[in-house]
Amino acid sequence: MPSSSLSIEDDSDLPDCLNTPLKRASWAMKLLNSQSPSITAVSTRPPDTDGSYSRTVIVRLSTNEEVVIQFRLGPLDLSPSILAREKLGALVPEIKHLHNDTLAAEGIWTYSLSCIEGMTWEAAEQSIPNFSRIPLLRSLGNILAKGFVRATSESAIEGVRRHLERIIAAEDPQIAEFREQAIAFLGQLDDLGTLPLFIAHNDLHESNIMVGEDLQITGLVDWGASRPLPFGMGFARVHMLTGEYNDGIFCVLDDFEEAENWQGIWEGLSKEMASFLQTKLAVVTAAMAIGTLLETFFVEDDGSFGAYNPVVARSLKRLLSYQVPDHRRVGESPYLEDT
Repeated sequence: MPSSSLSIEDDSDLPDCLNTPLKRASWAMKLLNSQSPSITAVSTRPPDTDGSYSRTVIVRLSTNEEVVIQFRLGPLDLSPSILAREKLGALVPEIKHLHNDTLAAEGIWTYSLSCIEGMTWEAAEQSIPNFSRIPLLRSLGNILAKGFVRATSESAIEGVRRHLERIIAAEDPQIAEFREQAIAFLGQLDDLGTLPLFIAHNDLHESNIMVGEDLQITGLVDWGASRPLPFGMGFARVHMLTGEYNDGIFCVLDDFEEAENWQGIWEGLSKEMASFLQTKLAVVTAAMAIGTLLETFFVEDDGSFGAYNPVVARSLKRLLSYQVPDHRRVGESPYLEDT
């Protein structure tokens, strides 16, 4: 979940050729017009939201198709997006690198992405009458259940181990508060390796989830932080979408248990996979807790910790106590911290 000290209105990090929306729109049309003599760029529009490390322009072509152009300050590893699209199909944008000598000389990397229909979760919440999280979260669970990569997760465990060790060694007092928990999680990694490996988005929030008028998810965008992880680790953000933050405190809403996406997950899995995972609920619960900890205190490419959300960090002790529905007793709170 990388964040930037620059606001999205601040273009001071961009070269002169891209430091206004009009300049970016002009470049986006120029780049697409150079791709095909028979298909031309007709118009542009801004996205609902923009990223911290990129600027985006949406271009309408003469075919009436829309294409997303991203200008980035560094290269993007395309392999996570390619794997996600391989597993989830058109729910993931197709992405391509568009090289341009002039922009490359300015340190800009440019990418085109297929445009996912619909609006962001944020926009849907504001504009769709009778908006409800319940069908959305069920749809999201069904999608995440399609991300199977392989039967076991041993290949991902070393990366998880290194991340936990960084948390254990951290000097930041907010991170150090969870040192003992991270040490305990190290002892569960062998069990974690027995879970199947699934694609994990690792940056699921309302701006990266595209929604149709029927309250079904039409796609997930921004897969730059994605990687394969043990089943459950990639669901870390989902129970946060089920609750909400009020005055900096994570709250369980009255419809929390109805809104939990596990029905969609079980429906999306094969019968054999669902049956196997039902025997591993304690490990799946641990995987979600480890995923929540690692996603909260994420590590940048240079090995340093990113700028974590202090509101999430304050609620983290509670979030780490989450139990998947079939692993808790009837009437028991989803969060052991509440008992």
